[in-house]
Amino acid sequence: GYNTKAELCRSLSAEQIDAVGMAVYNIEALNQAVIIGDQTGIGKGRVAASIIRYAVHQGIMPIFLTEKANLFSDIYRDLSAIGSAHLKPFIVNSRASKTQIKDENGNVVYEALSKPEQDQIFEDRKIPSEYDFVVATYSQFNSPQKKPQKPQFLLSIAKNSIIIMDESHNSSGSSNTGIFMQGVLARTSGAVFLSATFAKRPDNMPIYAMKTAISEANMSKEDLVDSINKGGVALQEVLASQLVAEGQMIRRERTYEGIEVNYITLTDKANEHKAIADNITNIVRDIIAFQTNHIDN
Repeated sequence: GYNTKAELCRSLSAEQIDAVGMAVYNIEALNQAVIIGDQTGIGKGRVAASIIRYAVHQGIMPIFLTEKANLFSDIYRDLSAIGSAHLKPFIVNSRASKTQIKDENGNVVYEALSKPEQDQIFEDRKIPSEYDFVVATYSQFNSPQKKPQKPQFLLSIAKNSIIIMDESHNSSGSSNTGIFMQGVLARTSGAVFLSATFAKRPDNMPIYAMKTAISEANMSKEDLVDSINKGGVALQEVLASQLVAEGQMIRRERTYEGIEVNYITLTDKANEHKAIADNITNIVRDIIAFQTNHIDN
């Protein structure tokens, strides 16, 4: 939706443009996903905001899921930075100070609807037309059996949507949330996974297999986890390498070249620091002695 290349480059860096381009290709050409594994400093937030902007331009509902509610404000500020502050979020989390969306000056820009209003939307299982995208934390969907209202709502709106999963390693695995999210992903038109540690555990992998070339291995979830457990770090490296070759994973980091580090040595505090360290060591020794003498193995 940018009119000129200069306008695009004012909003996104070269690395971010690459990531967005790869995500758009995987969504449009394959109905699949890309894993953005960039380290801190590259700007995964602006990539996420750009995919929200892209989905809205395509007439597709974007769903942004993250770990903590305070990150709702972060995604709003990233949207503002790329010229899309006007996009209106529907907040799935209950109304509270921590779920309010604030601008860089701390002013409340958006907040969740009242519970009766929310409940009606959850019951209808569709987003009112005045909203452009959805934001929620993973915690809202961690009890799909006991508290089905919000999970069923997400399942309904996920059909043909684009889902952006921030810190995706926290929503994968064999937990209730991880298993539920696999069903959600199966309904989407595409996804973007944001995580610098996406393959934290072997049981993280099935959720990525839902929307990447890993699915071509034609293995059950159990077999995939078992294989990665047996293959260890070496197999994880092979998987990451092949995802990169498929154009479904990208990971960059900043170098410290040219950065000057100035160390301050507190020589006048040396004796004080030694005393503190000695006290801590004595406490640890007491704990070890207590465990040795009084705790049964």
